[in-house]
Amino acid sequence: MKVFVNEKEVSVFAGACAKDAVRQFLCQCGEDAGALSAFVIYDSYGHEIGEDSPLHENQSITIEKTK
Repeated sequence: MKVFVNEKEVSVFAGACAKDAVRQFLCQCGEDAGALSAFVIYDSYGHEIGEDSPLHENQSITIEKTK
């Protein structure tokens, strides 16, 4: 399944949730995938979503590092 994290295409398995996409994104960027807790996840409307939020094909999410 194809989703977008910070406008970058990420391939994840069907039934994946937000944390799966963020981990894949971090790996693709050469970041530590274990640092998931250092990020806040937002949907395409700018609303904060949980790590376990289900994703669907072509969905866009945005992550920001917490301060």
